[in-house]
Amino acid sequence: SLTLSSCNIAKDASAPALPFVTRDETFGPSHFENERRWGRPSDYRWEPFVAADPSSSWVYQITTDQRPNSLLFRASSDRGHTWLAPRQICRRGKLRIPWQFDPQIAVNRRGVVYAVCLNGFRPGVVFARSEDHGRTWTRDIRLDKPLRYSDKPTLIASDNDVYVAFNVYDALYVASSHDGGATWRDRKSTRLNSSHIT
Repeated sequence: SLTLSSCNIAKDASAPALPFVTRDETFGPSHFENERRWGRPSDYRWEPFVAADPSSSWVYQITTDQRPNSLLFRASSDRGHTWLAPRQICRRGKLRIPWQFDPQIAVNRRGVVYAVCLNGFRPGVVFARSEDHGRTWTRDIRLDKPLRYSDKPTLIASDNDVYVAFNVYDALYVASSHDGGATWRDRKSTRLNSSHIT
């Protein structure tokens, strides 16, 4: 079991107590399985992201493979006990894109997998979806056009409602779709006081 012990996060006597954590409180699953490495010890991967299908045993994982700076996706039909062979998504195709970073995935209750990533700064933030557990993917849709720079896409999905937030210097943009990513509404934006905000 996972055990938490209370701790003093501030020496200031006026600091608020943490009522949700009690000494030696046990909660959650009875145990966790040992972690398993994805790939070889020499593999250099960044930004892993995991999504689980809320209506089945399918689990999905995506990461940035730093050699050669492309995204790897894999799927498991048995809650992560075994995995299908990884494959690249958000493919570069004929575009000469120097790198792919910031991947995120989400799954709706019908098992549709949504993915976003940063395909370089141009074309920038792109979206794709799969309805067959990642075997095939739709053509990438650029969400930040005609902007010249975007960064840090963040993906949220619920059924057919899909939202992708990303920052453009000191502005936060949100693109939305209500048909599972087939079409996208005009982006909404707001200005904040600092950059890198999503």
